Amino acid sequence: MNPPLPNPLAGRVILITGATAGIGRSIALGMAQLGATTLLLGRDVKGLAALYDPVLRLRSPDPGL
Repeated sequence: MNPPLPNPLAGRVILITGATAGIGRSIALGMAQLGATTLLLGRDVKGLAALYDPVLRLRSPDPGL
C-alpha cells in the first residue's frame, strides 16, 4: 500500500457553497487542508472575509471569494 500523499487534492479547484458557517465552513477548511484551491461562496461577505485567513494559515492556495 502506498503512503498517503501530503496534499491529495493539490491542483484541484473546489467550489464550496455556504462556506461562512456550519458544515460549509468545515468542508472549506478540510478541503484547503488537503491542498485544494477553494472557491468560497456565501451570502455573508464578512463571514467570507473571516474565513480567508484561516484558509491561508493551512498553507493552501489563495481561496477565491
